[in-house]
Amino acid sequence: MPEIEGEVTGVLFKNEENGYAVIQLKQNQQLLNTTITGILPNIRLGELLRCEGEWREHKKFGTQFEVKQFEVKMPTSSKGILNYLASGLFAGVKKRTAEKIVATFGLDTFDIIANQPERLKEVKGLNRTQIQSLVDAWAEQTQARQIMIFLQEHSISTHFAQKIYKQYGEKSVLMLKKNPYCLAEDIIGLGFLKADEVAQAMGIAINSPFRLQSGLVFMLKELSKQEGHSCFPLDELNQRAVNFLKIETAEVENCLAQLLRLKKINISNLVLMGKSCPFVWLRSLYKQELHIADQLKRINSSPSFAVGNVGSKIKQVLSQLKLELAPQQAQAIEKGLTDKFHIITGGAGTGKSTIINVLIKVFQQYTDKIALAAPTGRAAKRMNEITGENASTLHLLLSVNQQHEQADYQPDKLTAQVVIVDEASMVDTGLMSILLRALPDDCRLILVGDADQLPSVGAGNVLADLIQAFPDKVTALTEIFRQSAQSQIITYAHAVKKGEMPAFEQVKVGDFFFLEQQKPAELLDLVRDLYQQRLPKAYKLDWKKDIQLISPMNKGDLGTKAINEYIQANCNPERTAENGLLFFKTWFCLHDKVIQTRNDYDKGVFNGDIGFISYINKKDNTLKILFDQREIEYSLQQCIDLDLAYAISVHKFQGSECPAVLIILHESHYKLLYRKLLYTALTRGKKLVVVAGSKRAFAIAVENKNSQPRYTGLLQRLDSKNYTKLPPIRYLPILGSADYRDFLRKNKLD
Repeated sequence: MPEIEGEVTGVLFKNEENGYAVIQLKQNQQLLNTTITGILPNIRLGELLRCEGEWREHKKFGTQFEVKQFEVKMPTSSKGILNYLASGLFAGVKKRTAEKIVATFGLDTFDIIANQPERLKEVKGLNRTQIQSLVDAWAEQTQARQIMIFLQEHSISTHFAQKIYKQYGEKSVLMLKKNPYCLAEDIIGLGFLKADEVAQAMGIAINSPFRLQSGLVFMLKELSKQEGHSCFPLDELNQRAVNFLKIETAEVENCLAQLLRLKKINISNLVLMGKSCPFVWLRSLYKQELHIADQLKRINSSPSFAVGNVGSKIKQVLSQLKLELAPQQAQAIEKGLTDKFHIITGGAGTGKSTIINVLIKVFQQYTDKIALAAPTGRAAKRMNEITGENASTLHLLLSVNQQHEQADYQPDKLTAQVVIVDEASMVDTGLMSILLRALPDDCRLILVGDADQLPSVGAGNVLADLIQAFPDKVTALTEIFRQSAQSQIITYAHAVKKGEMPAFEQVKVGDFFFLEQQKPAELLDLVRDLYQQRLPKAYKLDWKKDIQLISPMNKGDLGTKAINEYIQANCNPERTAENGLLFFKTWFCLHDKVIQTRNDYDKGVFNGDIGFISYINKKDNTLKILFDQREIEYSLQQCIDLDLAYAISVHKFQGSECPAVLIILHESHYKLLYRKLLYTALTRGKKLVVVAGSKRAFAIAVENKNSQPRYTGLLQRLDSKNYTKLPPIRYLPILGSADYRDFLRKNKLD
């Protein structure tokens, strides 16, 4: 990696929030200054920098050096010392005062300030306040520099070093030396794996209690995040931990005992394949499952507002809407009006939207306190378009932000008397727990969703568990209506749901097409041609806004990441360094299609929202994104919440629809080729679905009924007959330890 060294002669721009700066550097033997850019926090005039990085050619500002790592040295020349003192770091010390100090002490100035500050009285005109300010600022700057050097020496990038210093301040080094694994808990984006790398570089033992506790909590979080488990079998967790943490079984068991005492986990029994087995929960997920069971008991046992003359009210609404109901629809509406809690489930084309519309119109004759919500912003928007009524995300309805999705969060009670939630299969354990706790005693709850779609991205399998636990509270819609039955999208999707391979009739005018291409490189070329040329031309579609590429996986040659990079490079002419910002390994360029990956309540954008980059400012490292006519500004640091969105995973696009979807399906996706995923993908297209790839991959997905099972305790908590608690677990503390003495006292054995 290229290196340069020189004196800081100018600071052209700096962002105090993220440490990004544009700096002029005077290299030795060079007549002209060099412009350097990057995360360069707390850099001052006169300092000497040794930088590692890459040379870049900026369209407007010419050649620049992009810094990846740097080292700061104090100025060694009289001019450098003068510039440093007058840089604004020392309150009350301006250029004239700095000149007096340097004139008095010369090259010994810094040594005098650091080690003999009483001699500063020798400088004519320097008062006591200025001297104290100078000494204090010097101490603070020296400490900050030492901390940053310490962090960089331990393989922490400048970007994260800045975040760590902001979090812990003067205690940064102390915190890391005491327990480097605090990074995994306190610093966003810096997880266990990086904390472990830092800890190992610092010589922390592989069986340190800090490491084992952090590692096991990380494993449970990953099992929740990546595989959707709200709990996990104790024996299997032990085996995985031994392999992952490279420790002995006894050490895992001892660590679990410590985590249990610290109330970070729970261990209890569940019935698995007919046997009672111990499972492990993160404490938050354990409490959330208990909340769901307790709150459903409360809701079902509390009276609601009276609903009379249901039959006549329904007839009146049907007359106004000029509708005729099928028997299943009529049953769903009647049960939805009379049950305190009801679930309506059915596949595409079974009339769920019609039922929601009728329920709303009937309920409006009894109350105006009706709340409509969905798990994502796009699903809520679609609910609003279908019903003509206001709908919001569940997070907005419940005033929940990312930090509040915890078991201890206490939501305010809603004022609604009826809550209808669409796309309920996407609601995870944490969100369902908060929703139920927010419902008043007299509130009715109606969940609408498709049980055959993928479960939530977050932990749990809530809708499926509720359907199994309360069969008398469920209306299952199975009839496909005449208009939908004429759609190949609907008929093929329902064939897939039944485990049948569609016939793939090739018709000139239709809404479903399959194009076979086995070779990955040729498949990418075919996708690009379909996406940017053929489909827009044939169907008069806007290729960016009206067509969504979908892939089962994020990784691999045909995963969303690779497809996004390929489409961006081949379809966006603005994909240049001059028109883009590089965040880690992703370029964000003018006109790129992007997706928000986390709820941001300050900006008013939510997980799953899709927009287009409308403005790039290379000078201050900011960009603007157009979300449905709203332009939102992002700093480079905030790009951590963004991904390119030409291609999106099926999981991420669940709950959303698009006029046309182009599904990339290949045998290399074998890990995720199963029926629910394929069914979910096919039902995302409103007017057109095109599948490009391998028919064998399609057949594998149709035949593979069993997606990866999710371990949850909710069903057995809801069915108390099948739920047995593990007998009280007592871990005997180590003989002679403080815990042992406490144990003796508590059990009156001392």
